[in-house]
Amino acid sequence: MTRYHSLVVAILLLLYSIHATLINKNIIREVDLSDQAYTEIIRILVLNKNEGISDKSSDEHKKDRNKSPQGDKEYEYYELLIPKSLEMQMGSIKAAEIKTKTPMSIKRIGTIAKLRKDNEGNVADDINSKNANGLYVLYKVKFAQPLKPEERISFKVTISAMQKLQALPAEIEFGGSGSYVYEREVHVVSLYETENQKTIIRLPQGDTESYSLQPEPVNKDGKTITYGPYKNVKPYSISTTDSQVGPNIRVHFVSDLPYLEVRKNTREVTISHFTGTTRIVDFYDVYNNGPAFKGGFSRIDYYKLLDSKAQRTIPRDFSIGISGSAKNIFYKDEVGNVTSSKIYEPGSSGGSPMTKVLVLSPRYPLAGGWHYSWNHGYDSNLSSNLRFDKSTGLYNFAIPFIVGLSELPVREYELSIVLPEGAIFSNFHIPFELEETKFSQVYSFLDSVGRTKITFKLSNVVSDHTVPIVLSYRYPTYAYLIKPLSVAAFLLVLFISSMFISRLDLSLSKRRHLKTE
Repeated sequence: MTRYHSLVVAILLLLYSIHATLINKNIIREVDLSDQAYTEIIRILVLNKNEGISDKSSDEHKKDRNKSPQGDKEYEYYELLIPKSLEMQMGSIKAAEIKTKTPMSIKRIGTIAKLRKDNEGNVADDINSKNANGLYVLYKVKFAQPLKPEERISFKVTISAMQKLQALPAEIEFGGSGSYVYEREVHVVSLYETENQKTIIRLPQGDTESYSLQPEPVNKDGKTITYGPYKNVKPYSISTTDSQVGPNIRVHFVSDLPYLEVRKNTREVTISHFTGTTRIVDFYDVYNNGPAFKGGFSRIDYYKLLDSKAQRTIPRDFSIGISGSAKNIFYKDEVGNVTSSKIYEPGSSGGSPMTKVLVLSPRYPLAGGWHYSWNHGYDSNLSSNLRFDKSTGLYNFAIPFIVGLSELPVREYELSIVLPEGAIFSNFHIPFELEETKFSQVYSFLDSVGRTKITFKLSNVVSDHTVPIVLSYRYPTYAYLIKPLSVAAFLLVLFISSMFISRLDLSLSKRRHLKTE
């Protein structure tokens, strides 16, 4: 083969690789602003389009092209871009085929500072997972089977995140409704050409102050605003000098929904074989992201409007599920015990057969810009969560990773599990990635050798994280004797010490005179 012919073949391969790529046949993005957590669902119909080179090529070129291995190119994954600003608030991301509902693997690759595509349509440079200045984050969605030429597949990506809305105005008259601003790029940023796409925004109610009317078409129907469909949207090339990815849309809407978040939630679970109980103690710090009231809060005005629509911006109480065997329940804040709480027993109107529902009312109304923190806890039967595996000799302790408080998202979450004294940690299973796992040694009343404490930390916790986790440990037979022997040893030392002290003569006697007169 001559050098000239080799050069021609190489050029043809390059030309063909440009035309053999994935095409977004249709993208529908749904944004839900009607709940405490932010939800975004992106439905994508993608085609492995095998166009080949243009008609301007000669017949000889076409013949060589058909012999190219590039003509049978298959794609194993779809490259997805997520805005960095959204990922910082994101709690979970998952993908699934729409037709079969089969979960698809989705993997974070890294933050992108610059973006270009190589000859095969892949992201080629400047991917740095530690670059905080990037505009977008690259994810790869893996197909169950490689996508062959002219094949297509429909899948969806579901994102759950913390709400990040701007209250506008920041202050309102007491009894007024809050209004918020949501901004986003109108187009779904993609590495691939998109033939058809639209964005649907679902609001908590139909009232709006204003919303973007461009680019057309824009349609508002009740609580829904639809932008698009937009035809033939080109793929974006993002760089430090080209940061504009299309026009933004802005929706200024009215909402009586109190946008709340748990800024911090710590849960400590203590396992005790000696008493056969599980001790659970929760700390919550809840913040109201709604607009503040002008001139401060008036309790008199609050009670006047207590049953009105305007007072929906102030939550009256919070509910949380607890074990059906829960006892010794307490609820207190920095001031002391709080008596404004209710418990719905299993089988009652508010509870299910396996759980009780604890309803907690704050000591004061949680107005916009305010926060309220408290502790609550209870004891439950250890047998409800613990199972012994004879084949492995392990105790398996199962518990939900988090129990949602009125379905509120959690900014910072920390779960600690304290094993019984003498227990030997084995392993744990949590079906998602954690930010930090820490081991420490703690001591409680009458402990001698201490207890192992395992702490799990995670940010931006949403309802997808309310899944059971399993922690396994060994509990040797001698461990049952540690506490009784410690108590017996303490009592023995106390008894011997008391005997020794009782034999001491600590009284003062008069001195005898050695010389008498």
